[in-house]
Amino acid sequence: GRGVPQDPDEARKWLTRSAHNGHAEAAMALGDIATRGFGGKPDPAQALVWYRRAAEQGVAAAQNNLGIAMASGKGTSRDLKGAIPWLERAAKQGNVEAQYNLGHILNTGGPHQKPDPERALLWYAIAAKAGLKEAEKPRDALIRQLGKKSKLTLASVQRFVAKPEAGLPASMPKEAPQPEPAMPATPTKPETATSKSDDKTYPPLPQPRKPVRGYKIQLVSGANKGEVSKQAS
Repeated sequence: GRGVPQDPDEARKWLTRSAHNGHAEAAMALGDIATRGFGGKPDPAQALVWYRRAAEQGVAAAQNNLGIAMASGKGTSRDLKGAIPWLERAAKQGNVEAQYNLGHILNTGGPHQKPDPERALLWYAIAAKAGLKEAEKPRDALIRQLGKKSKLTLASVQRFVAKPEAGLPASMPKEAPQPEPAMPATPTKPETATSKSDDKTYPPLPQPRKPVRGYKIQLVSGANKGEVSKQAS
């Protein structure tokens, strides 16, 4: 609606043409529109399709959003193991929200995904160093929690974050090769936060903020709902 009346249908038409011509940011924008329901009802399954298209083209924000959708069962069946490789792709590109979200999932675990507090600590520390205040509290809590069980300390993690080429801290296992991220399954009714296999209730996953056109969704747990931060394209 900048300089012209808002027209959601016309916007979708041109963005769809652009996305089909390989423009990754157009696919990202269509995912945001479907998530919010701009000009209609929210469509999580359609958002997943567009985020997937942008994620495959390397858009870190889309990789983060796709990973969170898969982890929380938004538009598809819940799949934590399938979500982690997408979050890792985004995190390794420097997407601080993905770094935090990856730390959150590794820390809490969930159905068919055991907690991995040492890897979680690493990603929380990286996100905190990038300036994400929300990551500092869980980072420090994990250092206290691990205690004598691990040789990790805040100093050793910070040294690794500053100079990753020096290698992982002594007790941090190197990551096993991750499989190629899988295509989300055909949309089904999302699973609840309780696993049918073990009847254990897991902490809630980060939930998406409502996107605004021209902005990127940020899915950091603990953030105020409805807020967004403008990011450079």
